[in-house]
Amino acid sequence: MRQGRMAILADQAGVPFGIWQPAQRKGVDVAGEAGALCWVELYTPDIARAAAFYHSVLGWETSAVTFPDGVYTSVNPAGTGEDGMFGGLVPPADDPTGPEPGGPHWLPYFGVEDTDAVVARAAELGGRVRLPATSLAGVGRLAHLEDPYGAVFAVIKGDPHQT
Repeated sequence: MRQGRMAILADQAGVPFGIWQPAQRKGVDVAGEAGALCWVELYTPDIARAAAFYHSVLGWETSAVTFPDGVYTSVNPAGTGEDGMFGGLVPPADDPTGPEPGGPHWLPYFGVEDTDAVVARAAELGGRVRLPATSLAGVGRLAHLEDPYGAVFAVIKGDPHQT
């Protein structure tokens, strides 16, 4: 138990999340590389309420990122600005796979070298493709998947030309 301390909590919409206080183990040692966590999205019906909650509890800040189809609410640690963005808050209506049967949820993204190859391999291994590999200008090529046990996650090969 000298590695650190953790707790699993839930936000006001009932979405579970974990917190970590490091000791001997820092926490996430690798992020943003192929095979590692690189982004998270919270699908929640009340973006303003979620933003206020996570700001009060964790100090997160939000900013609006404009896309051709609308505005995306990104999140970052306080004081880090755009350089610290690590995720976003998304209304369930904007989930391209349709409403999640379990309601509001976190969607972790893992960086990959080849989105299409990962989608094919996941399907071969009994996973479900919830959103086929799709290219988004300025973002990259992504897909939403579900493992054989029902856990939902996404993979992405970032666009090297994104700003």
